[in-house]
Amino acid sequence: MEEELRQAKKSDLVKINFTCKRKDGSIYDSSEGKEPLQFIIGEGEVFPFLEEAVTGMTKNITKSISVKAEEIFGQYLHEKAQAINRDQFPEGLSPEVGLQFHIEQSDGKTAVLTVTEVTESEVILTPNHPLIGEDLSFNIELLEVEDSSITIANDFFNQGVALQESGMVEEAISSYQNAIKQNPKHAQSFYNLGVIFQQKEFLDQAITYYEIAIGLNKDFIEAHHNLGIAYKDKGLFDEAIICFQGVLRLKPNHAGAYYNLGNTLVAKGQFHEALQSYQKAIEINPEFADAHWSIGLIKLRLGDFEEGWKCYEWRWKLKDVMGEYKFSQPLWDGSDISGKTILLHTEQGFGDTIQFIRYVPLVAQRGATVLIECQKELVPLLRGVNSVKEIFEHDAQLPDFDLHFPLLSLPKVFNTLLSTIPNQVPYIHPNPDLVKQWQHEFSDDTSWVKIGLVWAGDPKPKFGHSRSCHLDNFSSLSQIDNLLFYSLQKGEAAHQVKNPPEGIKLIDYTDQLHDFADTAAFIQNLDIVISVDTAVAHLAGAIGKPVWVLLPFVPDWRWLINREDSPWYPTMRLFRQPSSGDWESVISVIVRELNIFGNNIKK
Repeated sequence: MEEELRQAKKSDLVKINFTCKRKDGSIYDSSEGKEPLQFIIGEGEVFPFLEEAVTGMTKNITKSISVKAEEIFGQYLHEKAQAINRDQFPEGLSPEVGLQFHIEQSDGKTAVLTVTEVTESEVILTPNHPLIGEDLSFNIELLEVEDSSITIANDFFNQGVALQESGMVEEAISSYQNAIKQNPKHAQSFYNLGVIFQQKEFLDQAITYYEIAIGLNKDFIEAHHNLGIAYKDKGLFDEAIICFQGVLRLKPNHAGAYYNLGNTLVAKGQFHEALQSYQKAIEINPEFADAHWSIGLIKLRLGDFEEGWKCYEWRWKLKDVMGEYKFSQPLWDGSDISGKTILLHTEQGFGDTIQFIRYVPLVAQRGATVLIECQKELVPLLRGVNSVKEIFEHDAQLPDFDLHFPLLSLPKVFNTLLSTIPNQVPYIHPNPDLVKQWQHEFSDDTSWVKIGLVWAGDPKPKFGHSRSCHLDNFSSLSQIDNLLFYSLQKGEAAHQVKNPPEGIKLIDYTDQLHDFADTAAFIQNLDIVISVDTAVAHLAGAIGKPVWVLLPFVPDWRWLINREDSPWYPTMRLFRQPSSGDWESVISVIVRELNIFGNNIKK
């Protein structure tokens, strides 16, 4: 009702229809075959009399006015003006501006030509407008009236959406900001800015924009939802839960809210409650691959391998995570493969490959010839795995083979349970020549405990930051005598080696470690490896070296829960955060246990 009573004023956008009746009774109707006339009052887009007439009108009101034709069209048809030479002008007449000629036409009408300009050589004759002198009767109906800034804002918003969909993110940001300048209450623009900044991982800005959008529209479901995700990614789990619960009050069948509520509960270590949320999401959307896969990860984490491996296969339906199979050969179905050649191909990260390459001998025991396709950095290392005929890096030319199979699906084929994990080590054998080459770099003084150290994982995987710490976190290890540390850290965090904690002797040869085969040979010369959850930890475990792994409060599924050992690696010990981000407590236990380990080494 309030919008309908709005009176049109300057700067408003209006839509009108009108009729114009002449003295001969003929009528022009603007609505016939055309869209309504749209213009902004005061912008000079239409005749001034229309702007004046519409000003003050309200929606669905009709106004009748009479306007002299010359007020609309002017007196002359300048576009039809003609120039004649002065010597062609009728004799006896002096060409003067304003002189008129009345010419009878064949249809009985009279055309009027007026002299409008005279020069030394020419006379300009301009026809009078044929409607001069008529009173035109207009009926004007106001169909729509709104603040033009709203329309302009919508135009900027639509432009922003198009730019965002085209990947022109910075330009999209500018368009959304322009939309907000025109209409500070444009909630959708604030929301889309939140989406962009969330994708850029600028969570504080994203949260601000989502909160503004919700302030403008408290029932903005997706703003509540994305705000919850941003809170969760920022580690504000309780705030995230409130957001997801709010979404479910507004829309009880929002599968995404149940799914992200489950993710948040996992981050809090509430695995059974998370299972219930994921199951709710699946009840709403039975094909929700992320929810199925997340259930699989919890089942595996809780030791229910039978159900866990089944759900883990949903990873192939995840968007933007797993690729399509690229092979024309059939996928192995677990049936007899004796006499066949099978290609086992890796997926996901280096650590996954190192962990699950242990299944190769089991495949070979079924009578198959085994080929491996893996990451380039792992090719030399995996030559040290038994039962592999040939190894190829990704996208290399492959020989003929009969079947293919993804490495991480092998536990399901072999019905792996906690009690049947193939955990004999070493199952990767470092190159003995490389091991010998590294021996001369290590002190022969057995009073030193030689420790390989890794403090940060790849920051790119989701939650990669939570499993990493800083080299400074190990400062309390300086309390222990006769410790000699060797950096195994790669990536951006490796720069920290230049400023180790006071009292810690840290040697860095990582510039000479070109691939995992080099790293394996290096580790073979150490007494122990201490690492956060990285591929190096898997490597140390796979070659049978003592390895202590520092785990975040909610670690990856493969480390299970509530245990200090790993069923995957007999020489591995696990040191878990008692609460999120608490590396201090973990390191204090490491200090105590390292004292004991060092004493045993000396014996």
